[in-house]
Amino acid sequence: MKPTGIENRGDVFICAYYHLKKLQDDRSKQRMNLIGSTGYYEPIERNRDSNGEILFYIGSNNYSRTPVDLAIKVKRGKHISRIERPELNAKYATGDVKDTRDALLFRFNNFSRINGRILPGSEIEIFVIKGGNNDKVLLYSMVTKGLLDKDIINNTRDAETPEQVVKRLRKAKAPRQLEIDFEDQIETSLIKTLSEI
Repeated sequence: MKPTGIENRGDVFICAYYHLKKLQDDRSKQRMNLIGSTGYYEPIERNRDSNGEILFYIGSNNYSRTPVDLAIKVKRGKHISRIERPELNAKYATGDVKDTRDALLFRFNNFSRINGRILPGSEIEIFVIKGGNNDKVLLYSMVTKGLLDKDIINNTRDAETPEQVVKRLRKAKAPRQLEIDFEDQIETSLIKTLSEI
């Protein structure tokens, strides 16, 4: 199957990463806190509050034909993506972001729900793949075979806490400048990856 949005493995790269965790003292049924992130992805970043926090809510997908699918929203109830899982206990899942051509990969770590309530200690990691919306099946295959491990390690290693993000944002000239700077970083990273192939 020839990919339509990404041409080969060298073009696959993660442009942003978000690490969510259900905190021990959180009494909310579906809320998960952002504990680390890298990169800048505007459809998600626009939801940061003044403390650098983004509150995510994970619940059942009422529009899905399969009971294993979930949905992810942010604090104001805005839908971010469906979470498409091939089976209930799958470690990985895929999704997309409305009005974009981008794909999301989800990795579940000790993730458990009872009667819709997320149990403390549950974690979800979100990896954003620019232009990968038409290639979710391929991306799922790649991540489960370990072909994206290098990108994943690079992003998880460099993750910043919300407090660190706020500090960086306050030093920036403007949010748009952050986005431009990050796009330059992506281009440099892509050129380096392609040169290694």
